[in-house]
Amino acid sequence: MEQNILLFTILGLTFVTALSQLFLLILNSLKKNERSKPSDLFSPYYEKSETVLHDAQIKANKILTNAELKGIEFIAKQKLAMDKLIAELDVQIKSLEEKLIVELKTSMDKTEKSYQDYLSVLEENLKHQEMQNQRFFQEKTQKMIDNSQQIMSAFILDINAKVKRQIDEEFALVKNELDLYKKHRMEVINKNIIDILEKTLEQTLVKKLSLSEHSEIIFQALEQAKQEHNLS
Repeated sequence: MEQNILLFTILGLTFVTALSQLFLLILNSLKKNERSKPSDLFSPYYEKSETVLHDAQIKANKILTNAELKGIEFIAKQKLAMDKLIAELDVQIKSLEEKLIVELKTSMDKTEKSYQDYLSVLEENLKHQEMQNQRFFQEKTQKMIDNSQQIMSAFILDINAKVKRQIDEEFALVKNELDLYKKHRMEVINKNIIDILEKTLEQTLVKKLSLSEHSEIIFQALEQAKQEHNLS
């Protein structure tokens, strides 16, 4: 507000000075113009007017000079105030910068801590998921092994049953063949024994042997038949 008043005052004084200069120029022009030269009757008034205007110009110049000095002083004060304000603003800005840096560092620390916590939780979740996947894989593998063992056991049991059945069938065939062979062999042996006994009886009847001699001959004939046919 004070700066505006000072500015208007300087402008007003400048206007008055310019106006007085204009009047002086007009008077000087009238003096030089002989056709327009005033009469002796008005000469004192012109001189007085010139003196008044000259004094007014001097006063206006003094006032204008004082106003300019005051303006310069005011501007200097304003500059000092501005410098002080700028210094205060610099201090406030530096303080604000330091505060913002501290807040930013705190925020960054919190952000970093939150990020580290997030990484820890993520790592824990990944470990848990890995353990679950490993356990699931082990269960699936064990299940596959159990199924394979069951299939293999069933296959082995089936093979064993088939082999046993085949062995039983072959054993039955062999046994049947052995039975047939034994039967045939016994028939041959019995036939030979009967032939030997018949011959022995014929010999004993002809010779009229005693009962003990008759038994001895029959025993020897049986031993001979056993040796011939490998009987125990």
